[in-house]
Order: sequence, then C-alpha cells, then structure tokens
Amino acid sequence: MTPEPVAVLPRTGTPTPVMATPVFWFEDVLGAVAGDGLLGRIGEAAQDLASSGAPGGGGPALLRLQAPELAEALALVTPIAQELLGTDGLAGSIEYAVTVHGTGQHTALRTDAGPDGSAPGPVAFDYFLHRRPSRFSGGEHRIYDLCLRDGREELARTFRDVYPDHDTLVLYPATSWYEVRLVQCPSGLDEDGRFAFHGWIS
Repeated sequence: MTPEPVAVLPRTGTPTPVMATPVFWFEDVLGAVAGDGLLGRIGEAAQDLASSGAPGGGGPALLRLQAPELAEALALVTPIAQELLGTDGLAGSIEYAVTVHGTGQHTALRTDAGPDGSAPGPVAFDYFLHRRPSRFSGGEHRIYDLCLRDGREELARTFRDVYPDHDTLVLYPATSWYEVRLVQCPSGLDEDGRFAFHGWIS
C-alpha cells in the first residue's frame, strides 16, 4: 500500500527561543530549633506592626529584622549559588527584609531590577517560614522564564512555582520576573500567614 504524501504547511513565523530561568532551592536550612526561634521573633514583630496601626495599603507588610542565623546559612550557600547560577565574584554581602502576606494578599508581577537593568545584588533569595501545619493556602513564589522575540527579551508563558514550605530557601537571578500568588488564610491572623525573607546576595 502506497503511503499518503505528508502535507508540509507553510511557515507562518520564526521560532521563539525560551530561556529557562535557573531556580534552586534548599530544604531544612536552619533546622527545627533555629527555624522556630526565628519564626517566633517574626511573629512578635508582626504583632507590634499591627498594634502600631501602620497602614498596610492592602499589600504585604514589610518588617526589618536582624537574622544572624540566616546570614550564616546564606554564607554557606553563596559558593553554591555562584556555581549553580553562573555568578562570579559574590562577596557574600546580604540585604533583606521580611514580607508578611496575610489573607487576600499577593505581590503583583515584578522584577528587582531597576530601569537600567541593575539589581541590588546579582542573586535574589527568599527564605520561607510559617506555622506548622500551614494555616494558609496559596502564596506560591512564581518565577517566570524569558523568551527572545524580535531581538528583545520578553516574559515567556512558562514558569516555576516554588511553594513556600517552612525552612526552605530559594535562589534565582535578581533580574528575574516573579510574583507571589494570592494567599488565603481562614483565621485572618497575621501570625498564621506567609512569612518570607526577601533579599539579595552581592
């Protein structure tokens, strides 16, 4: 039996290359005792912010909190970050703040890079903490890939969702585009929400 000829459709455009954003994460970063101690300090700071009546503006609250135990852990993974992300010359300088996402809150699509394309540091990180078992749903940290279209970098349709598991650290290029998905917390209490240290290594 003679096979039917295969129809070749005319090309309607040029292929669009997609560049996967490198994303790496580490579990059990501080361990149970140190992680719970840090979570307790964050909870106290969040309660102080709420009692002060500081305006939230509907978005996540930002807390300034020193966490030397996290700084030590980041110093250990900095050489690994250089190798995995192809970033040379990291001195291990760290800058961060704590974000508190309560029920109905999210972070819209954004990048840490400024208009000139530079960021506070070449490597961004997020370190997640929350009560156990988790008292919220959602809150995935979504990191997008890029595509090259007409010689310009644009957002691709593909992404990685990192669930904010307790005592987990995620690393990615600071120029990446990301968002925090909507958080739902039935209790409505800040201490039951999603806590994350967001910052940069340079």
